Amino acid sequence: MPALAYYHSCDIAAVEQALLRAGSIDALQLKAITHMTTAFCAQYPHARRIGVLCDSGRTGKIAVRLAKQLGDQGKQIKRFPEGCLPAPQPLDVDVIIDGLSTATSPLYAKLIGCAIPVVALDAPGGIDRETGAAVGDILPAERTYAMWYPVLGLSTGDGLAAAGRVEVYGEAPQSLPSAMTSCSIETVLGRIHPRASNSHKGVFGSVLVVAGDREYFGALLLVVRSLIAMGVGLIRVITTAAHAHRLVDLHPHIMAVEHEDKKLVKSAIAEVSTILAGPGVAGALWFEHMLPMLLQSGRHLVLDAGALPLIAQSHAFSAGAVVTPHPGEAATLLQCSADDIQRQRYLSAMTIRDQYQVFAVLKGLGTIVAPPDGVPWVCPYGNPGMAVAGMGDVLAAFITAKVAQGGLCVETVVDAVYLHAYIGDRLAQEVGQIGIEPSHMIAMMRQILNQRRAHD
Repeated sequence: MPALAYYHSCDIAAVEQALLRAGSIDALQLKAITHMTTAFCAQYPHARRIGVLCDSGRTGKIAVRLAKQLGDQGKQIKRFPEGCLPAPQPLDVDVIIDGLSTATSPLYAKLIGCAIPVVALDAPGGIDRETGAAVGDILPAERTYAMWYPVLGLSTGDGLAAAGRVEVYGEAPQSLPSAMTSCSIETVLGRIHPRASNSHKGVFGSVLVVAGDREYFGALLLVVRSLIAMGVGLIRVITTAAHAHRLVDLHPHIMAVEHEDKKLVKSAIAEVSTILAGPGVAGALWFEHMLPMLLQSGRHLVLDAGALPLIAQSHAFSAGAVVTPHPGEAATLLQCSADDIQRQRYLSAMTIRDQYQVFAVLKGLGTIVAPPDGVPWVCPYGNPGMAVAGMGDVLAAFITAKVAQGGLCVETVVDAVYLHAYIGDRLAQEVGQIGIEPSHMIAMMRQILNQRRAHD
């Protein structure tokens, strides 16, 4: 996927109003529409009959101008003003251009499932252009043509799911501050470099994992094996006595400490640069008592799962820590519902960032990485096959490893999020979405890291 920046719809509207007052908007729009026409004809060379949904709004007018140019190219155009869809189905067209200005229309419900490719203008039908949330029946698009500036609603959640491939046409009339940005996976993969020959374990990061209450040995094991796959040089663990013994039996090079041993706990915290706390410890009193010590440790912190409700309850936090909530955990942090989070994913991530002074990683389709300052990033990769227990543990470990090895910065957190989603997509392509396990992700991460380093 290409790197894209996304913009607030109100900022885009302000630019267009200024162009309208200056009398230059028609010429600039025509130039962008001409590029759309050329692209459409190349993308759908065998499409002869084009159905155009349009109204009297801005997007509808763009659709009418696009339809005219396509007609000049020999396409048969059938215009369907809102409310004028013929019955019975199916439509006798090869491609639908969705040029309705409103996010909702009775037409969308009639067209869903018609199996005709849809090209949306600005945003797919049924998607709020600012939030990306569904506001009615969604008409998914194969492609979305954006004029000058992609709207923020295409970046995450329902908007990302429905938009298909987002393509930007026309040179931006003026520079705008982006609301969110993304990069390509090729950029992230390009930052994987071979290890220097003259290296030692201290170069590759030191991590403390505080995880795994009685019934959650699996979460602990996924985290540790993810860190091993990422090549972390030194791994220490604080957990229950039973888990500590079992873990060392499986991985003798891991230094595991029982949480009851206060002296060894303090030593373990002091001897690492980065701490991952929270996987598999929901409701554990020993973890609740230990968390304040971790927050005051001065180490880089990644807080996941069981750590998040404790932070929400106590309002204690470590400025600059990375928090990795899924929508339900984000709802706990913001004292709302998971549906509220999904309806306002961008705003939710930014609020968590500002309220807790952290790196907020809001998981879900279009995972958002909101650093303590600056423009947030969004990950356009990932698929529903990753919606299984344990995926969050693996992601938290990937982030922790990247931070331990490269420091706490936007690049390390973004790289971990992108690699996690990319691996999920690779597995889905190779074996299908259903049945992907977190352990598969770990194995492929190791494979990718070694392949890239060998290639270099």
